Amino acid sequence: MAQQAITTVLRSRGIDVPAGVARAIAGCDDVNKLRRWLAKAATATTAAEVVARSRRKR
Repeated sequence: MAQQAITTVLRSRGIDVPAGVARAIAGCDDVNKLRRWLAKAATATTAAEVVARSRRKR
């Protein structure tokens, strides 16, 4: 369900979701990661930005 929400948010914002990104989202079952991605989907400028690995602060 969260996977669908992420792609819905992106598409409703007019952001294209390439097949590779859609597969990454659909294939994810990590609830915490999906929550982070959903939050990112609200402000991201590209779909790839949502699933990109973020650098951890040291």
